Amino acid sequence: MPAGFQVRPVALPHRAAKRPTLTTGDPAEALHAAPQAAQADSDRTPPMRWQARPRRASGLIVAGVLLAGAVTATACRADSRSAQRPQPPSTTTPPVSVTFAAATPSGRPADTVQLASTTRVLQARLDAAGIRGGTISVASGTVRVTVPAAHWRQQVAVLLAAPGRFELRPVLARAAATDPRRAFAAVDCTTTPPVAPPDKQTVVCLQPQGADSGAADADTKLLVGPAAITNNQIAAVAPPSRDPTGDWAVTIQLTEQGERTLQQLTATAACQPAGSARRQIAMVLDGIALNSVAVAMEIPCRQGLIQARLSVSRLTEQQARALHALATSGPLPVRLQRQP
Repeated sequence: MPAGFQVRPVALPHRAAKRPTLTTGDPAEALHAAPQAAQADSDRTPPMRWQARPRRASGLIVAGVLLAGAVTATACRADSRSAQRPQPPSTTTPPVSVTFAAATPSGRPADTVQLASTTRVLQARLDAAGIRGGTISVASGTVRVTVPAAHWRQQVAVLLAAPGRFELRPVLARAAATDPRRAFAAVDCTTTPPVAPPDKQTVVCLQPQGADSGAADADTKLLVGPAAITNNQIAAVAPPSRDPTGDWAVTIQLTEQGERTLQQLTATAACQPAGSARRQIAMVLDGIALNSVAVAMEIPCRQGLIQARLSVSRLTEQQARALHALATSGPLPVRLQRQP
């Protein structure tokens, strides 16, 4: 996944009428700051905001334009021989196909049930990315995806093969990427990180702002606790939208269970002092922390955010559409390795 994600948790007041909207100050620590400089952190991370969530349906309207060819004729005598003229060869570009080998996390070949589930996830990703006309076929433990040439980009293959595991984890400690302590030194940010089990604490690299992909240039590592929220607590993902500054954003709505869990998570973090790493919550996608945001000081200890939703902002259009596709489709049940 490309970098540049900034997480802005958007918390809503209780459903009681006329609860005032609150806007917090800057978080204590920012996305890409060194752990020793809390003030610099706050200058670089977008603030956390509380916003009322309107009870209204949203939809996506797609308008199509049909261009009709105009036929003209002259008053001169028709020349029937013109119909016999040879037609130029077709310039239609053939579709592009990519093949993946599918295996379980333990390395065993995927079974038919897992392959069928993988097909559904990949189709959902194509749909969410706006790629129409694609086909998916399964044969001999491989998955073949074919898309129209007009929609093909190398990022499409990366999007399809991404595990798609979304997590919110409490931050336990921050450290420089060069920290020699065993837990931090064991993680190499220049390699593809393994996706840790959701019920285990782990060390993740914090993706630098503006990075094209991954966290190879990360200068910060985070020790994070077990995942409090995963894909299972995502109720809906709004289509990417553009804000007045020209940036793109994706809003993630949690299930009722997810809202309660986030309230508990933020209630605990709110009891930590300002500037503490333990006051932060990390958004982790496929083993890389996209951001680490501090709970605002306005949030009372042991109360937390009520009926919260997440707004991931300051994205490019490509980043927003990729995040939307992954969060919408859910995680892959198998590992996909692109074949030559």
